[in-house]
Amino acid sequence: MNVTEEPVELTSGLQDVTVAKLHDVAEFRLKVSKADCKVTWLCGATPITESAKYVTGMDGLEPYLRVNDVIGDDEGPFSVKVDDLTSTAKLSVKGKNMHGPAGKAYKCYVDAHSLVC
Repeated sequence: MNVTEEPVELTSGLQDVTVAKLHDVAEFRLKVSKADCKVTWLCGATPITESAKYVTGMDGLEPYLRVNDVIGDDEGPFSVKVDDLTSTAKLSVKGKNMHGPAGKAYKCYVDAHSLVC
């Protein structure tokens, strides 16, 4: 008797995440059909290594990636590979510190289609 194991399915893919300001925490989650699967997270094309900055785990059938202390360089695509399947979403920062003359910092955010400082 041969038993064929069903492949894992993504029942809910990644969603884009926007944090309110720099140094906030961002969290990506998805849902899979079974917990016994290989999960690999990527920032752009670079595999993510577990650290104080990047925390990964599995909450039931929900693999997650927590990005701590988000900075401007963190903005961009994050992907997860679950066995042979991939889902990608974007991390954005709504409020950023911008620097004007003499290094004066301005708090800026995007309002509709314009940058407001």
